[in-house]
Order: sequence, then C-alpha cells, then structure tokens
Amino acid sequence: MPVTVTYENLNTSDMPRRGMEPATAPVHVLLVDLEADLVIRDGERTVCAVEDFPVAELARALVAWLERGRGRQARDGFRFESMSFEELGTVRIEETTAGWRVGSVFEPDHWTAPVTWEVLVAELTRFTDTVREGVTRLGAGPSLIPPLPQGDADADGHRPLRGRRSREPAPAPLRRSGTPSRPGGTPC
Repeated sequence: MPVTVTYENLNTSDMPRRGMEPATAPVHVLLVDLEADLVIRDGERTVCAVEDFPVAELARALVAWLERGRGRQARDGFRFESMSFEELGTVRIEETTAGWRVGSVFEPDHWTAPVTWEVLVAELTRFTDTVREGVTRLGAGPSLIPPLPQGDADADGHRPLRGRRSREPAPAPLRRSGTPSRPGGTPC
C-alpha cells in the first residue's frame, strides 16, 4: 500500500503524573495523554515522524472527518487540530487532481503519493482500528475511538465506513485548549 499511517510505543507516561489511569481518566485527558511515536510513510519513504504524538486524539478526529465525508461527491481536506500542538495541520490530508495525499505542516513540501479515496479510507480505517485496540489494551474504553461503519458501496460507488450504525452521531469535533506546543517534540 503506498500510504501507511502507523504508530509505535503507545504509552500513558503522563497519566501517573496526573494521578490517573486509563480506565478512569476523563476523555480529554485520554485524548492527549495516550501518546505514541507516529510515522506516515509513502511506501518505504518516511514523510513524517513525530515522537509522543496524541494518536488517540488523531484517530478520533479522523473518524469524525471520515464520517462527515461519507457518500459525498465533494469532500473537504483534513487538518488535524490538536489540543497538544499550537500548529494546525500536524497531520493533513488534501485532495489533488491525481488523488488524496497525506502530509504534515512540519514538513510542508513532503507528501505521500496521491491515492484513491478508497485506498485512503482503507488505510485510515486500519489505523483507527489499530489505535482503538491499543488504547483498549491499556485500559481505556473502546468507545473513545468509535468504529467506522461498513457495508456495500453507495450510489456514487463509495464504500461506507465500518462499524457504527448510521443513526449514531459522529464524535464531536475537538477544540484546541490553548495548550502550548509540545516542548522538545520531534517534528517531522
């Protein structure tokens, strides 16, 4: 697959400092404190790598974005707005004439090669499913990152996303809390 979004070293290292555990922490704490090393690749080429990235927050935001884009002919791009970073677009996804590409504001000239919407959705679904499984293993509830609906292609040929029934609302979009940029982070 040309574009991959992966993570390693999922951890809760900031939670003990707050006196919390994943099973009892509020959602806003889980979203920023469940961190991992995020890597976006185009084949073997690394487009972006960030240590201690809020992957749970990213996965939840991607689910909301994919839900909004379901079955629509025109889709808006994605700019990750994190409570952990001042920068908008630490992960960004945009449509070009050749397809969809993934990059980061930290490396504005580095992008994955364009892929079809279906390829992008499959990779982002794999990523969000993997993050959900990882945060569940650490003790957080699986509803922190809702599953995506699945099913047959719609009239436009788009495949609906997996998991939830369509009448359930998508997660609310996250707002920036004013938290300063992550000091000492390793931008892409």
